[in-house]
Amino acid sequence: MALPSVNRFFSARVQPFLEDKAVSYFKTKKAEAKFKSELTSKLSYMKGQCSVVNTIAFQNAPKRIEDLYVPLTIVSDDESEELVIGDGEKIFNKGNHVLINDTAGMGKSTISKKIVVDMIDKATLIPVYFELRRIVDEPIEAQIKQLLGISDDVQSEILDRLPIAYIFDGLDEISNQFKPAAIKLLKKFIEGKRSSPILLTSRYESYISEFYGFRRFTIRPLEKKCSYNLIRNYDASGELSEKLINSLESAKSRDIKEFLSTPLYVSLLFCAYRYKPAIPQKKDIFYSQVYEALYESHDLSKEIGFIREKYSGLDSSDFHSVLRRLGFWSLKSGGKLEFKKDEIEIVVCDLLKGMVGVDAKSSLFVKDLLTTVPIFVREGSVVRWSHKALMEYFAAMFICYDAKGKQKDILENFYNSSNWSYYENIFSLCADIDYTGFRASLLKCVLEKYLKHMDSCYDSINNRRISRLD
Repeated sequence: MALPSVNRFFSARVQPFLEDKAVSYFKTKKAEAKFKSELTSKLSYMKGQCSVVNTIAFQNAPKRIEDLYVPLTIVSDDESEELVIGDGEKIFNKGNHVLINDTAGMGKSTISKKIVVDMIDKATLIPVYFELRRIVDEPIEAQIKQLLGISDDVQSEILDRLPIAYIFDGLDEISNQFKPAAIKLLKKFIEGKRSSPILLTSRYESYISEFYGFRRFTIRPLEKKCSYNLIRNYDASGELSEKLINSLESAKSRDIKEFLSTPLYVSLLFCAYRYKPAIPQKKDIFYSQVYEALYESHDLSKEIGFIREKYSGLDSSDFHSVLRRLGFWSLKSGGKLEFKKDEIEIVVCDLLKGMVGVDAKSSLFVKDLLTTVPIFVREGSVVRWSHKALMEYFAAMFICYDAKGKQKDILENFYNSSNWSYYENIFSLCADIDYTGFRASLLKCVLEKYLKHMDSCYDSINNRRISRLD
């Protein structure tokens, strides 16, 4: 379906390059023809990939981005500039190198996909959409040539001649073990592409400071009107969406604003409300309600009350227990989100061996994760958590309930690590799930460090006019 628009795009943006400058890059006309065929095919796939979004509410039927998208606004760090991402290609009017960093679920990946689709539809630049969780340990140029179907015998300099914009999405989703090496590869590539448009997206993490040449933007939280429009986009009939909106209007809790401020939470809220028409008041209850909705009645295209049999045979409690362990395993494995199918079956098999009273085949559990309890999605030969925030919820539940005796050590270890900012959402979730335990562990640790710091600062004062108070 993307091919006609890509062919028009190719004629407008790539063909002039082939006619004018490409001779030196291809040894034969056959090589040039192969380049055109491969690039057209890869761009068609890329547009198709970016034209749909998988939301937790519609796991079985990916939706077109144009049917669900509500315009998101990015704002510069000093709040001097803002841009509504309605025509995504205009983002580089703000500078060649742009960094969007924000918290979980704000719509960073959705913006990236919107920009790719707009660039192809309006024939402005050749977009390269690169999901950074799939980066490998080899030069970025080689990975991009492979992504575009450019053969190895074509010089890498061709990337500098083509009108390319690079969209690097999800820097925070690279595993922690590989992240330092990946950042070096990425920085080396960026240094050689100072004049090329580059967009980089990530959550807030300490390594962001290394990309000092980028204009930095955050995503403005959704206004109530936009949140309600997004809810209506999820509901073809309009009946359920209006009931949810009316419930939100009458809700008194201030915490509801957080659930309406991000596209992810709006999607999860709609999913949860369809199963149970009640507005959750806390983040952990919110995620719990989403899980119940997915376990009991996952398919929103079916009638209310439809429940699909679980291949694993596990009830909701045991299924949740396995997910908690899988979430924590993913977190401590560098934030691993993506697996080969055989790989995740082996991981689940090992987890099940350590669980007394839980009897299930790992292959059937994984089948449930992809179908009857769709917390994972399949993309080609790999499967992954549908959203990093869901992995973090189950990991936080494991820390607060299953690892209760070690909760203090785990949280303090995260806090004292060099990559402490990576665990920000974990800290927030643990504070919601078990505030007493959080206060006795991490909060106590932070306050003790603060008091020690204050004492050391006071000791360093040598002005005789300032007396020490006993």
